[in-house]
Amino acid sequence: MYMHRLAKKSWAASLFGLLVTSAMLLGHSDSALAQTSVTTCTGSTQTQYSPGLILTPRLTNVTFSETYGSCTSTSQPSIASATVPTVTVQQERSCATLADTPADPITQTVTWNTGQTSTFQYTRTVTNVGGVLQVTGTGMVTSGLFQGASVVKILVLANLDPMQTLACLTPAGLGSVSGTASLTFTSL
Repeated sequence: MYMHRLAKKSWAASLFGLLVTSAMLLGHSDSALAQTSVTTCTGSTQTQYSPGLILTPRLTNVTFSETYGSCTSTSQPSIASATVPTVTVQQERSCATLADTPADPITQTVTWNTGQTSTFQYTRTVTNVGGVLQVTGTGMVTSGLFQGASVVKILVLANLDPMQTLACLTPAGLGSVSGTASLTFTSL
């Protein structure tokens, strides 16, 4: 009888310990999830070429611009949009090389609608599948808001329409391409 009561007490203590441990782990998981910050932005990208691109490579001024008109943030609810400075570089390009991969890493600064900034460094990969050009950049925020957060930037330039393709055959060449842009900042 004494052994039976001792076994019941031991079983009850073990069950209580298991419940307390489970509650602590669940509480820890919830707090870890609450500390994760995700900020996402969607917008558009445009690349302009002057002179325009033709079938053979030639030196051209390439101007990159991005606009992020819709942003949401779990940790900074006042963030609603972002701007990125326009950048112009001079490169050898052709209609076959719409998006050459420049030397990595690239440093870029985002200015939020709140006036705060985030500077991040990233490396890029460029893929062209079925005529859809995708530029994916991954990196980290080096200073400003979200410092230490990981960053994923995706630019998608859809198939060129027939008029743009024909522009590659003219002396003036293809003057610009545009597409969608997205940014995701994740802090743990």
